[in-house]
Amino acid sequence: MDDYSKLQELAEGANAVTGDVHVEMTIASDAGPNQAEIDAVTAFMEAATPAVVLELIAEIKRLTVHDSLLAVWMEKTEWVQTTCHSQELGMHRADAILSRIEHLKAEIVRLRTAEGDAMTYKAGMENVAQQRDQLKAEVKENEMHMRAFGEVMKSQAGQIEQLKAEVERLEGDCDSHLEAHGKLGVHYFELKVDSEALRKALTDIRENSSDLGACECAADALAASRKKAIQ
Repeated sequence: MDDYSKLQELAEGANAVTGDVHVEMTIASDAGPNQAEIDAVTAFMEAATPAVVLELIAEIKRLTVHDSLLAVWMEKTEWVQTTCHSQELGMHRADAILSRIEHLKAEIVRLRTAEGDAMTYKAGMENVAQQRDQLKAEVKENEMHMRAFGEVMKSQAGQIEQLKAEVERLEGDCDSHLEAHGKLGVHYFELKVDSEALRKALTDIRENSSDLGACECAADALAASRKKAIQ
């Protein structure tokens, strides 16, 4: 029975009665009056008052709405049943949905963290790329300087060779001068020794000879001849 409108109308009419109502019931039976049946019907009539019937109709309506909502819920959450995971076996659909929502929240946090790390990595790579480009520019500039320096060295190669030859010549002249100065040093040393010997001889002559003039002439002549021999 889906339509309770007629029963509700009758129950409302009966429930509206305020006076005393006496109802007599007759139960026909081939075996004669059955007191047990009479008692059962009497008890039911006493319990099933119009007020009780109205309450039951209201509860049926409420449960009907609940059933409709439940049917919609079951229809809308059928995907949970068809995509059930092993760890969700035995769980209520609402609990399974809540578990999946929590898992999705955690995944969103992880992805946002990974996105932040990716942005940091991207910024770092962009910085590395800028440094790489700067180094390339510096290397290119250094290559240009090296080429220019090479050209300068090529243009000055002849001058360098001339300078090397001039240095070698000067080194040779220096050696010659050093050798000549060495010989002059030897002669100077010999002359100094001879001069000292002459002075000593002159001293001896002065001290031991009575003819001082003759001794001095002899000493001067000896010195002059020695000087001429050295030259």
